[in-house]
Amino acid sequence: MQWIVVKTFSFPYEAQIAKTQLEAFGIPVYIENEHTINMDWFYSNALGGVRLLVPENYVDEAKSFLEKDFSDELEQKFGESKECCPECGSLDIEANNKGKKSTF
Repeated sequence: MQWIVVKTFSFPYEAQIAKTQLEAFGIPVYIENEHTINMDWFYSNALGGVRLLVPENYVDEAKSFLEKDFSDELEQKFGESKECCPECGSLDIEANNKGKKSTF
């Protein structure tokens, strides 16, 4: 069985999210370069990123699933997220950063 790269990521956590989604649909997944890039993320570009591999007979199914956008389904289930003022309910709000120093 030959494993094929279906997608590459810059960071390991992105690959883990995709891996979990594919495994939930019964697609076997392997992640390559994850630990090396976890230790030193500067290697990400040099190694070609964190690679997500699947067996060759699952390639088309995995690619189509990874390209799917679930935004509409999430919005239907949970509604549109709008932050509002707890005092008056206004949607015209902004963060109060006066007097705070940046940590960077």
